[in-house]
Parts: sequence; C-alpha cells; structure tokens
Amino acid sequence: MKTPDIEALKCTVEMVDSIAQDAFSRIKSLCAVTLLAMHQHDRPIALEDIAQILRQIEQASDEAENCINSEAESVGCNYEDKEWHRRIAARAAWREAARAGGVPHD
Repeated sequence: MKTPDIEALKCTVEMVDSIAQDAFSRIKSLCAVTLLAMHQHDRPIALEDIAQILRQIEQASDEAENCINSEAESVGCNYEDKEWHRRIAARAAWREAARAGGVPHD
C-alpha cells in the first residue's frame, strides 16, 4: 500500500472522530437513562431491561470499533498488537515441538 497523503489522513481522522463521538454519545445516553431508571421507586428496573441496554451499549461499541478499524486500515494506520502476534507464534511453535516430541505434554 502506498503512503496516504495528508488529505486522506485528515479525512480519516475526521471520520474516526465522528464515529467516536457518535458511539460515546450513544453509550453515555444509555448509561444516563439506565441510572435514572434505577432511581425510580414506583417500578424498579427489570434485569431484562438492563440486559437490553447492555446489548445496545455492546452494539454501539462493536460498531464503532469496526468502523474505526476499517477507516484506519484504509490508510494503512490500523493498530496491530505485536505482543499478541508473538504469543500466538510462540504457542504454535510449542504445539509443533510437542507434536514432534520435543516438549512434555500437559
């Protein structure tokens, strides 16, 4: 992938900012409404209501995460956890060694 120009990076940062603001605003609103509902004395909030709200928060978070990752990837700036990749490679190497009889099995 060729290096993105400044204008492409600027557009991506603006899009990521927009996505983050929208997601955090939705999550904040859902939390505020839930807290208000928890203070009601005439009808306590049901666990199913809380579960639905948590699902909506999870969905907002997932959507933002996926969109932000996609936008960052489109300009070659997506985050990669190098430590995670090293752990996966180490585990694969250990399994291969175990298959070959080089390490004791668990």
